Amino acid sequence: MNKLLSALLTAIFYCVFLASIEYTPMNIREENTYYFSYFSLLLIYLMYSVPILIIVGIPFSMLIEKIENRITFKSPIRRYSFNISLYLLAGIIVALFFALLSRGNIIMKLIDIEGFLIYIIPSLIYYHLLLLNKMWIRKFRH
Repeated sequence: MNKLLSALLTAIFYCVFLASIEYTPMNIREENTYYFSYFSLLLIYLMYSVPILIIVGIPFSMLIEKIENRITFKSPIRRYSFNISLYLLAGIIVALFFALLSRGNIIMKLIDIEGFLIYIIPSLIYYHLLLLNKMWIRKFRH
């Protein structure tokens, strides 16, 4: 349940951020050009991100958790750094997967940092929301 909640919150936060970046305010719109409303942009981004975060993100998170549980860490900072690295890698793997699915010049897509950031940033947000949710759950259990 924690992973699903983190995935949904990640989608909402990230899509609000993306819609804010892509939205064109009324005062700078050009005539005879169609612009999406903020709400439309938000819904479009959510439509794509929620399934990816649930279908791909949660299994990656479960895999990372299994890997993490097999390793003994001497400090919480090392555990955190290790997890950040794995979630970063998970975002890169997802970015590579979608780059390979798309048509066009694959080399250009592989060196396009924006293409990778679209997947890396949500993976890191997800990890941090997962940590926050775990802390809240522990706090309310005691």
